[in-house]
Amino acid sequence: MKKAPVIMLLLFVVSCGLKKIPGNIKYRIAFVSGRDGNWEIYTMDLPEREIKQLTHTENNPEIENAFISYSKDGKIYFSSTRDGNSELYVINDDGSHETRITDNDYFDGYPAISPDGRYLAFISKEKGKGDIYIMDLSTRSSKRLEETPQDEMSLTWSPNGKYLAFSRIVLGKPKIYIYDFTKKKSIQITDSSMTHADITPVWLPDSKTILYVSEVNETTNLYTVNIETRKIKKITDTEFTEGEPRVSSDGKYIVFTSDKKKGRKLFITNFSGTEEYQLTKTKFIDRNPVFKP
Repeated sequence: MKKAPVIMLLLFVVSCGLKKIPGNIKYRIAFVSGRDGNWEIYTMDLPEREIKQLTHTENNPEIENAFISYSKDGKIYFSSTRDGNSELYVINDDGSHETRITDNDYFDGYPAISPDGRYLAFISKEKGKGDIYIMDLSTRSSKRLEETPQDEMSLTWSPNGKYLAFSRIVLGKPKIYIYDFTKKKSIQITDSSMTHADITPVWLPDSKTILYVSEVNETTNLYTVNIETRKIKKITDTEFTEGEPRVSSDGKYIVFTSDKKKGRKLFITNFSGTEEYQLTKTKFIDRNPVFKP
């Protein structure tokens, strides 16, 4: 299919009414937004809230660019349905060199780049259900990590490269697991209770603590769990829907989505909750925020 030309479009967030972000909060965040009519990928530079659009797909709201993973060298891995089904792509965070990685007739999604940039973990439905695969980016060869009867989703590598965190469907509910590359096996981290669903696990810099979302009684909040002690700590306590958290590489801040301001918007907060700033303010949905490492 004919691709739209890549035109770099520099935008600025209308920050009227948004609290000024201190100059010491300097990060680049990639995210997905429907603000131009399609689900496109953008970057935002803090503290200025300066936004740049990276992907430019045809005017079709059913096309989705999503599931962002950000590498240290400025590459953004994502999935897109622009060619009929979900495939993996990569683009530089200046909008250049957009490249398709997979070309199959089945779902490939949830890309997660390894800390050293050599391997890409992702979910593929090559065998009919969502399994974890690892791709060697130097050869583009892929191998299934485990053969299990359950579906998996939402992958992230630990900063030390020793583990993958993901959600696995257990008795109809997603639970947090890790794959230990040393032991070559997956390990369940959160319990199998039917009262809550645990999704979108991400790592703290210590490679021992996972931040994740848990849904209880139709309310979602952020929690942490230590993979060694299994100790769980509640981070947010709200009646709103808090989700899609990511942790900055220095471990100081969390970026996440919330519907507390009429529609899903991006927010950044420290772990104690004493500093919180709304990042986006439009009538459109913003989601899937990821810090540049």
